[in-house]
Amino acid sequence: MNRELVSPVLVGRRTELGRLCSLLDQAVAEQPHVALLAGEAGVGKSRLVQEVARIARDSGARVLVGGCVELGGEGLPLAPLTGMLRAVVRSSSSEELDQCLGAARLPLARLLPELSPGSSGHAHEGLPTQLLESVLGLITRPAATRPLLIAVEDLYWVDRSTLDLLNTPRGVDTSLYH
Repeated sequence: MNRELVSPVLVGRRTELGRLCSLLDQAVAEQPHVALLAGEAGVGKSRLVQEVARIARDSGARVLVGGCVELGGEGLPLAPLTGMLRAVVRSSSSEELDQCLGAARLPLARLLPELSPGSSGHAHEGLPTQLLESVLGLITRPAATRPLLIAVEDLYWVDRSTLDLLNTPRGVDTSLYH
């Protein structure tokens, strides 16, 4: 999402914002949810995500936002996860990062090489179990201490590996489709 193109004013999305904030409140009460937003380009989905993320941050939640990227007709492998991981690295102190990543630092360096200079893996080689477990740890460790909001933008460009990672059929709230 290009932040420069997102309006600072939320227009006509109060109902959806209220529903998402209700889900956020339930998630804070340890009832995880998944919500899907869909709609034509330019209808305010990114602006709505930005507003929910702001509200979540203001309430003390950690927010991870990543976006799918089209690359030659296909999605760039694990682009949303790489974006989220990059945000964690940039916004965390060394101690926080060590606590958040733990032993997952080396497997996650396949996605973000600066985590371990000298490592030589590539995310394009598929999703081995160790990488999936590391990703799960990256999500569950921070969520154990405070609420966590994960947002994936531009899911229509999702690659197979990211889709496999996000495949969570239960708990999906499809009532937010527009």
